[in-house]
Amino acid sequence: MVHEMLKNVGMLPAINPAVEEANKFNKNSTLEENNVNFNEIRKMAKGMKINTNRLKLPELIHSIQRAENNIQCYGTPRVDVCNEEQCLWRSNCVVTQTSTI
Repeated sequence: MVHEMLKNVGMLPAINPAVEEANKFNKNSTLEENNVNFNEIRKMAKGMKINTNRLKLPELIHSIQRAENNIQCYGTPRVDVCNEEQCLWRSNCVVTQTSTI
């Protein structure tokens, strides 16, 4: 609420709409629990000016991670040593990685 008030009076810079959308999700639950589907992730990516044509989910998330200057690690073996507890993709990434083993 305070953040919204400060933004409205011009004391905070406007947040990228895609980032604002991502912040709505509970970072400790899976994408499915957040009712996030592929099309919503695509919309988020398009809001970041990412070409989403022919991208599968891991590639799409990697593109978002790259655009945010984060490690492109979704669904990779890095999950075994990952300590990025606040990552939007973490819980789904852990499920994805362990299901492919």
